Amino acid sequence: MYSLTYMSLTGLDVFDRTVHTTNRWLQELTGLLDGGSRHDAYVALRATLHALRDRLPIEETAELVEGDARETLPMIDDVFDVVFLDAANKQYEELFGLVRGKLEPGALVIADDVTLHADTLRAYAEARQADPTLLSTTVPLDRGLELSVVF
Repeated sequence: MYSLTYMSLTGLDVFDRTVHTTNRWLQELTGLLDGGSRHDAYVALRATLHALRDRLPIEETAELVEGDARETLPMIDDVFDVVFLDAANKQYEELFGLVRGKLEPGALVIADDVTLHADTLRAYAEARQADPTLLSTTVPLDRGLELSVVF
C-alpha cells in the first residue's frame, strides 16, 4: 500500500500515486547512475519501460474478444483497467453504459474522435464531464480524445 505522506499534485489519487512512484524510481536510478543526472535516469527508465512494453506478448497483456461489442461486453464478467472507444459515434453512449459497471476506481476510458465529430459526440463528452463519479476532460490531440477516470 502507498503512503499518503506525499503532496497531491493532481487531486486524483491514482495519478498522484503514479507520479510519486515514478519520482521514487527516478531518484533511485539517479543514485545508481554514477554521476548521472535526473534526465539520464528518466531516459534510462523510459527506454527500459518501452523495451518491456515492446517485448511483452499481447496474450500476456490483453485479451482480444472479437465480435460486436454490444454483444460481447455483456458476456464479460471481468473488470477493465482501460477502455478505448472508437466505434460508430452514435454507439459511444451505449458502449459506455455497457462498460460502466465493469470499471473500478482508477480505470480509464478513452473516447476517440470527440472533436472531429463534435456535433455528435459533444453530448457524450458533456455527460462524462458532468458525472460526479468521473474526472473527465477533452484533450484536443489529433481528432480529440475524451479521457475519463473513475473515482
